[in-house]
This record gives sequence, C-alpha cells and structure tokens, in this order.
Amino acid sequence: MDVGQGDTIIIEMPMGAEKKAFGVIDCIRFDDVTLPYLQELDVKELAFACGTHPHLDHIQDIPKLFETYKVGEYWESGYKPEYEAAYQKDLIQYIEASLIKKVIVRAGTQIQFGETILHILSPPPSLSWDSKDPIFNNNNASIVISVQYGLSRVLLTADANFGCWAHIWVTHKHLMKAQAVKISHHGSIHGNFLECLEYIDPKYAIISVGADNLYNFPAKSTMEFLLERIIGDPNRVFITRDHGHITITSNGSQKLEITTEK
Repeated sequence: MDVGQGDTIIIEMPMGAEKKAFGVIDCIRFDDVTLPYLQELDVKELAFACGTHPHLDHIQDIPKLFETYKVGEYWESGYKPEYEAAYQKDLIQYIEASLIKKVIVRAGTQIQFGETILHILSPPPSLSWDSKDPIFNNNNASIVISVQYGLSRVLLTADANFGCWAHIWVTHKHLMKAQAVKISHHGSIHGNFLECLEYIDPKYAIISVGADNLYNFPAKSTMEFLLERIIGDPNRVFITRDHGHITITSNGSQKLEITTEK
C-alpha cells in the first residue's frame, strides 16, 4: 500500500470454492488508506495480522486494525527493545486486554492457507544481535516472509538489516529465490545485501517509501545496484512514492502480474 514512509501489506489468498483468506503485514495510515482498501476488497475478517518489528512506521495502527476486524492471530517476533515507546506499550496492552491470540513466529516456521504457504525466514529461533545500537537490533528482529503460491514466490523483507540477511543466507538460502522482492528497509543502505539480492535474482523490486522523507530513502546506491546489477529494467522497479498502490498477482506460475494505482 502507498502509506507514505512506512509499510502496509495486504495478502489475499484463495481458499477454494470462491472463498478467500486475508492477512495484513504491518499497518499504518489505517483510517484514510488501509481501511478503505480493505472495504473495497470486501474483507470481513482477517486470518492474521503481523507486526514485523516494533517500529512506529510499521505497527502504529495495528490496534485500529484489531478494533475494526476480527483477527485470527497476531504474529510478532517476540523482540522486546530495551526502551519501549508509547505506541509499543499501547499495542502490547491492547493485545493483552482483547485476548487476541498472539503467536511468536521465528525462522523455520511454515504457515499454510489453502495453497498459499508462508515460509518464515527470520528472525532466528534464538535472537542475537550484530550491533549495540537498539535501532539496528530492532530492524534485525524483522519477520521476513517468503510467500509461495504454486511456482511463484514473493519475498517480503520488512526492515531486515545485514545481521538478518546473514542469518537467512546461512540457514534458509534454499528459500530465498523469488520473482519479486519487497526491498528491505525502504531501500536504505543498511537493508540490502547485494550478494543476497543477486542470489534471489528477482524480476521485480518494490520499494515502500514516502516522498521527501527525512532519510533520503531509497538510497542512491540501492537504486544503482537494482538498476545496474539486479533488475536492469527501470520499468520493473516499483516505488510507492511514484506508483501508488502496487498489486502483485499470481496464478501459480512463475509469471507475475504487477499493476499500480496512483
């Protein structure tokens, strides 16, 4: 979804007999962007919601999601930062008060809805960190998901930084290949491991980023290696800031259809 500087991802999964299951990964801009789109999809309830890691631009409006929809499960990494911001405490208190089923998901987990398989590639079963900076540790707690439907795979990387990528490379390299990848950490220099992206060899790249953001995302170096080393064709790199909502559709083959809605 085009939510400015942050992430909101909606997954629509066929369940047979014209039934569908829906999941939401991260959620901001609920009232003016996410809710109208869910209503357009005629979503009545959610199979799951996932907060990939406890940063404001990913989980701020998850409580609003819970207030509006019945949610089967809430997935999180279980990472507890040394300092919890008010929005993190609010989410924790809301989940505890509403008795929503909370599930800690870690690498190696597979969750299936119909023929759609969600492979959890990160974080590792035992959380360990590569930095004394809590911001980096927060990002390296990101839940990274490979969405498989038939022969198609889409890799959703949240804000994974180098430590996260190193773990995936060592333990789940066999699940990294994908036709499309949501570029990590809004295209920052800390979120993208060139060798990993070369191995993934995606046909399409998606970057969720806001216009005139304070961080100058996506980084110039990220765009350069996407265009020169990974994707090659600028028409296969989609940025929410420029293209609006981005929809990836699969019929189970390796060929994906990408459409945009500004």
